[in-house]
Amino acid sequence: MKTPQSLASLDQQRTGIASQIAAPGDLRSGSVTPTTGRCGRPNCHCHQLNDPGHVPISAYLRPNPGERAH
Repeated sequence: MKTPQSLASLDQQRTGIASQIAAPGDLRSGSVTPTTGRCGRPNCHCHQLNDPGHVPISAYLRPNPGERAH
């Protein structure tokens, strides 16, 4: 059975979590998006009819300097 924590202990824990969330950390412009698709190997399963392709991977897309966002 779990013992109840005091209100002061819970408040201290909440304050610690809130400060971790508020810390900006490593911020970069761009986006991370899941992508699927076909590879460059013509004999791969991903080139077969009705094959969904390879599993989604996360791709980091960053803006090119000097280009406008659409």
